[in-house]
Amino acid sequence: MRETQPHIYKRLPSQLAQNTERKLHQDYNSFFGLLKLKNEGKHDAKVKPPKYKKDRGLFSVYFGTRTFVRKGDKVQLTVSIT
Repeated sequence: MRETQPHIYKRLPSQLAQNTERKLHQDYNSFFGLLKLKNEGKHDAKVKPPKYKKDRGLFSVYFGTRTFVRKGDKVQLTVSIT
């Protein structure tokens, strides 16, 4: 996303963008690990690479403490609009 859609990536808070990349890296490491086990005959289930979630699907998002701004009794996420 950093290279294919930089206009979106640059709007994310840096901690959120880095955590998203870290999660994607973990997902691909898991995929390649399972693929290796399948090729060795130690895993029988079908192995699929990670993919985008469908609309309205559930997913994890990791927000760091610097991505929030407290305004009175409310909490607001910070996102750049440039």
